[in-house]
Amino acid sequence: MTTFFNRESLADRARDEANALEGELQHDRQMAAAVDFTFEELIDELSSVRVRLKHAQEALWMVEGRIAELMEEEGATVMRAGDRTVKISRPVTYDYTVLAQLREITDPLDLVGVYTPEHDETRRIPEKWNMVRGRKLLSLGNDHRTLIERAKIYGNPRIEVAKKELK
Repeated sequence: MTTFFNRESLADRARDEANALEGELQHDRQMAAAVDFTFEELIDELSSVRVRLKHAQEALWMVEGRIAELMEEEGATVMRAGDRTVKISRPVTYDYTVLAQLREITDPLDLVGVYTPEHDETRRIPEKWNMVRGRKLLSLGNDHRTLIERAKIYGNPRIEVAKKELK
């Protein structure tokens, strides 16, 4: 089933929520400045602010998730929205148990700067893999490429929105 999504309505809803949140935050700033509150009133206000913050965080998570879905559907990492540029990146970490297999199939000279074995200093230092430098191992063959791809662990997408610079 194809779901049609109105990008303008999402933008309008997000803008409305942001405006409402800004009004609530202004109210919260005024409330925080109030010095004649009783302790109980301050505790009630704290609870109220925490609930609104939780709702704002949930709304942010949902909107960012939908933006990520739309960008992935388009196959884009950068898109324009009016006078703004939206960038999405997905951090990558690696599964060291899979990367450990690289030690068995790679010449130790090729691992210099890529792999640091576990060792003792004043405390136990775990092994480390520098996969920025480790990208050179991709050229050593399909076994290396397969292991490195299997070791990747993708994180949550990060979304950046920036205003276009006027020239």
